[in-house]
Amino acid sequence: MQWGNSTDMSENPRLVPRTYVSHRYYSSNDFTVEAELQLEDLSAEFPPLASDAQRFGEISFRIKDLQVSIYAIPEAGMRLMWRYYTPDGVEVADNSARDLSNLVEDEMQVPLGRFKVKLRLQKNKAGATDVEASVNGQRFAHKVLLGLAGQVGKVAVGCRNLSCRFDDLIVTGKPAARPAPRKTEQ
Repeated sequence: MQWGNSTDMSENPRLVPRTYVSHRYYSSNDFTVEAELQLEDLSAEFPPLASDAQRFGEISFRIKDLQVSIYAIPEAGMRLMWRYYTPDGVEVADNSARDLSNLVEDEMQVPLGRFKVKLRLQKNKAGATDVEASVNGQRFAHKVLLGLAGQVGKVAVGCRNLSCRFDDLIVTGKPAARPAPRKTEQ
């Protein structure tokens, strides 16, 4: 179940839990997005949610088959999530909650009220991509992602089963051309 405004008013409206901020593409070699975020429970006008319903606010660098996201998940905390394909076609997918052995930061709860989230991707000297996620200037996740360097994505924000407000969005990065579709094996 997903709440929000439908994308069309036909008989079968489709609801989209996230939206791209613009049509501009950026390189993963030098990219930062930050925004003020505020999460609130849905008002009483919405039907009650199932106890296992997904609830999150998200800011991300993504396109089809590539995603590096910060998730703010009430009662679970802040998460860094990644899913992409390396140039040789290997899928890499995980998140900071499961990859605890490779992360050095402490877990962070979702702050109350308004808070600033920041996602930074930077190609390092070894050719991999350093990814940092922070809240209010405090880093909560850092990951080195092999095979992400040189890939291309767009900025997206998302919200599921919450009321999410994104303000003061700032994007810095190196613009890039739209990537060719990824070839899949049949």
